[in-house]
Amino acid sequence: MFSILQFYVMRISNFFLIFSLVFLLSCHLNPNQEITPNWSTNILGPLVKASLTTGNFNGIQKIEATQTIYEKDVFPANTPGTPVIVPAVSNVPVGTFTMDLTNAFTEAVFDSGQFNLLITNGFPIDIAKGTTLTFKQNGTTLTTYILPDSIAPGGTYNLNIFNLAGKTLYSQITLDISFSSDGSNKKFVTFNSNDYITIGIQVIDVKVNYILVKPGNSFTVNDTSNFQLSGDVIKASTVSGNFITHFSNSLPVEFNTQAYFLDENQQLIDSLFTSPILIKQSILSPACSTASSSITLDTVPYNSAKTNTLNNSRYVWLTFTVKSLGTCSPLIITYKDTMQVQIVGDLKLNVTN
Repeated sequence: MFSILQFYVMRISNFFLIFSLVFLLSCHLNPNQEITPNWSTNILGPLVKASLTTGNFNGIQKIEATQTIYEKDVFPANTPGTPVIVPAVSNVPVGTFTMDLTNAFTEAVFDSGQFNLLITNGFPIDIAKGTTLTFKQNGTTLTTYILPDSIAPGGTYNLNIFNLAGKTLYSQITLDISFSSDGSNKKFVTFNSNDYITIGIQVIDVKVNYILVKPGNSFTVNDTSNFQLSGDVIKASTVSGNFITHFSNSLPVEFNTQAYFLDENQQLIDSLFTSPILIKQSILSPACSTASSSITLDTVPYNSAKTNTLNNSRYVWLTFTVKSLGTCSPLIITYKDTMQVQIVGDLKLNVTN
């Protein structure tokens, strides 16, 4: 049998249990309520990494040139703007024309690449089947192409002529044309000032084995790398710290460089450096090729204006412009020569969810 003391202890226990349940049920609990932590942390790690090679050279990514052929180049006896009956002609020599392909290099040897031809006929007469185009460099024929079909007035012709794998290309190329046409079929036509033939060449899908550059050559190197410090949920407010940039350059040229922060639409937000900094060229061999890499370090202090930049940046655009080729001429740049870039954040952050 329970004693009177045990009975009252049980009554008191039941009372506290009921009171506790009523108290909890009277509280308004929101299961969707966020608990927002706020703490400070230090970050020391790479924000951006990039490896740049000849594939990033703007001057090599797109090599093209266009030659314009006017009435006087083919029919010097005609008077511009005067109606004339043009007879059929065959193998009329036109040229020689010099076409500048690139100012980025003096000579390049390709592992791959396509040599494209685009002809637009702005004459009021056709360009007949059998018209021959001969491209030469340094006096040696690069390719000779014979039109397999006629190009009507206003028509265009586009073709990949040949593969550049293993071939050498120079900065200039010459063009000679052996022109044929069926004429105006005994009808009067007028050559206006804006009536001309354009012959364009393009080198695309390029992979370079090596290039030679010398004073007067110029190119830029670009790379857009992903950058995201805070992610889509975590927001970081930087209190202090530095950006530390590390460049390991095995390209045998000096560069002025800048890094730009871009948003998710790749729109410019801010720049990293107040003004472009100098990246030293690699250490050269007696043959003017890279012997070993040079290291350039730079520290950029954080300032409060960068807080919005860090939280909204999704990309960093790195751009390098040739400043000097040094004393070697020509310089040899191979596909193995790279510039390794690392941007490290040594930052103290306040982080919230």
